[in-house]
Amino acid sequence: MKKSELENDAIKLLDSLNDDYVIPSSWAVIRPILKFMSVVYVMHLLALVLECVVYPDVVTTGAFLFILAIMFVSCIVLTGFAFLILYSNVNILLCINKDVLGRSLIAGIARRMIKRYFFAMIIFNIISAVVIVFVDKEFIVGYGASWFFSYLIAGISFSTSFNRYMTPAVTATFSKIGEFLSSTKGDKSVA
Repeated sequence: MKKSELENDAIKLLDSLNDDYVIPSSWAVIRPILKFMSVVYVMHLLALVLECVVYPDVVTTGAFLFILAIMFVSCIVLTGFAFLILYSNVNILLCINKDVLGRSLIAGIARRMIKRYFFAMIIFNIISAVVIVFVDKEFIVGYGASWFFSYLIAGISFSTSFNRYMTPAVTATFSKIGEFLSSTKGDKSVA
């Protein structure tokens, strides 16, 4: 892939904002984030079920309610973390024309990388759940920390590996997209 191809692609993304676009509703932005997080919720529940299968006495004690409460808080914290990271990016993506976004080289690269990192996070957290459960009962309360650290590691890894595509011109164009969409001015022209 050539630098000029990436830079032209970024310009096409920016130019697509000159057309009239729909400002996404809050629910339109929240829905994909919750879809992403639903995997985390299901895996928390599966880890809890595994805990109950391996240690059946946990269900009959007050420890079950404690574990359930900690896992619920963990899911809330992780959801808040996901919103902080993803909300503005999802908002920007929803403003860009879907046809332009679908043909975009940069968006395609990012999509493939995100799928790979998310798959790696799932595998890592499946292994973490199994290890945590078999270490000792009630250790499953630390499962949320496993997700939190895998978010951090995947985010840093994604940023590091995606940076090679971020030439100065591409970065400048993305900054213009962000400024354009967050601008409070009535002017809709893109320079």
